[in-house]
Amino acid sequence: MLASPEGENSSLQLRQQVWLHHLQLDEGEQHTLMLNGNRVYFQVIHGAMDAMMPQENATMLQCGGGAFIQQEKQLTIRAKTPLRAAYRSGGLRRIRPTDGLSQCDPHLTW
Repeated sequence: MLASPEGENSSLQLRQQVWLHHLQLDEGEQHTLMLNGNRVYFQVIHGAMDAMMPQENATMLQCGGGAFIQQEKQLTIRAKTPLRAAYRSGGLRRIRPTDGLSQCDPHLTW
């Protein structure tokens, strides 16, 4: 966790109901995320992944791709390649659709 309303787990404290996370997985690794709030924005920074919600088929996202997820409590991510991603939950009011980044930089770091 990078930031949260109360500064949980030594994260930066934000004075709003927003949680920011960074996710890094190795190829083939899978992780289930518990989501805060009922709206989440997920952005792939590097690599490719399958996103799986309960009782739905997997959706593939690649570098630069983003997804706006509503009314879900958890999301399972499976890295198809080494993966770096970020996601923001809670406090989302309005968001424009994304076509992804114009160019993915494999050397992009946090």
